[in-house]
Amino acid sequence: MDTIFETERLDVRKLKLSDFEPFHEMQHNINVMQYVRGSAMTYQENKDELTKLIEFYEKPDNDFGFMLLNEKRMVIL
Repeated sequence: MDTIFETERLDVRKLKLSDFEPFHEMQHNINVMQYVRGSAMTYQENKDELTKLIEFYEKPDNDFGFMLLNEKRMVIL
């Protein structure tokens, strides 16, 4: 999963192209995006944005840190 670090409840990792569907769901939601950019983003805008964010990881001297926080599922026996 390319985990950067983890806690008992979370995994933290870099974004991947396979994260597009949940990324688009979040970025397309006006209730979320009203606090980020004031409007929801289109499907194509989200594809371009995710690609751009992933490309930042490879740039030298990059101090950009957009990571995915994944909540672990707790299993109670």
